[in-house]
Amino acid sequence: MNPEKKYDILIVDDQQDNIFLLKMLLNRQPNFVVKSVSNGQEAVDYVHQNNVDIVLMDVMMPILDGNAATKKLRETYDSSELPVIMVTTLSDVENLVKSFEFGANDYVTKPIEWNALKARITSCLKVRDASLHEKEMMDQTLTLNKRLKEFSFSVAHDIRNPLAHIRVLCSTIEEKLISPEDGIKKIDELAEKIHTFMDSILEHSAYGSHEDSTEIDMNQLLKDVISFLTDRIKEKQAVISIDELPKIEGSYGLCFQLIMNLVGNSLKYQAPDKIPEVNISSKTVEDVIVISISDNGLGMTEEDLKVVEEPLTRGQSSEGTEGSGLGLSLAKNIITEFNGKLTINSKLGEGTTVELSFPRK
Repeated sequence: MNPEKKYDILIVDDQQDNIFLLKMLLNRQPNFVVKSVSNGQEAVDYVHQNNVDIVLMDVMMPILDGNAATKKLRETYDSSELPVIMVTTLSDVENLVKSFEFGANDYVTKPIEWNALKARITSCLKVRDASLHEKEMMDQTLTLNKRLKEFSFSVAHDIRNPLAHIRVLCSTIEEKLISPEDGIKKIDELAEKIHTFMDSILEHSAYGSHEDSTEIDMNQLLKDVISFLTDRIKEKQAVISIDELPKIEGSYGLCFQLIMNLVGNSLKYQAPDKIPEVNISSKTVEDVIVISISDNGLGMTEEDLKVVEEPLTRGQSSEGTEGSGLGLSLAKNIITEFNGKLTINSKLGEGTTVELSFPRK
């Protein structure tokens, strides 16, 4: 049981004197939040509509007794998910066995002694916390395994194509159908494509490994990003405009990777007859800092916007442009590390605006 966590406890008893006594005892524990109802049916209804961590259930009650109510709860919640402790004057073995058969985790007998009650509640909550943590880890593992399977299939598919071309080129060189110089040049281009693709995959898989949170001067970070992209900016003759930006809290390395990916996308997805223009600005809305990266590039259709945030998925409007399909997926993953949000607004042929929402300190 985590002493810093609040636990919601539901008392189920038809006698107000018993409820009063239990509340008086349970309120000794500062992290217990205590509620009560007067019969088993009310207990079932309450649990279905509210968060409850543990139930203290009287056995003998009108409308729906404790055993029947526990049986109904077990149709939805297993014993590790919602512990039920029977509070009873019935201490004979037959009645206790019956309660356990209906799904009770433990029991205390009346008159209630505080140390015994606390020990049983603590024990049940420890088991519950451990079980929920294990379930959470299993769910994460299943999700990651599913993503890994899809990811591996897509990676294999995207790498197989240039490798197949390399093999064909090697055969054509061997058969003297093209000159060795031309063949080597094309092989080098294909190898560079694979290298770029693998770099993106490594970035995507390692985004969670980062340094501790710190205050980030976004103006300095943008200078670092522009410096890193200098050659590409010169090659594209791009115009980059940056407004005065606020400071945010988080990992500098992750934020650098995030902004570099998005600015890099703005430079990459451009019509050949346009000079790329990228504008980076910010605004504060209540307790949220919004940093916008806008461009005059190819833009995206509504269909593209539905798929581009998935790993290794590219919109139809980006066909013919080199890329791995990992940029926006990586950005979406990174922004969650800041407890933030990524929003994309785009129109085909007019450009794209990506808004990054960061909570203020």
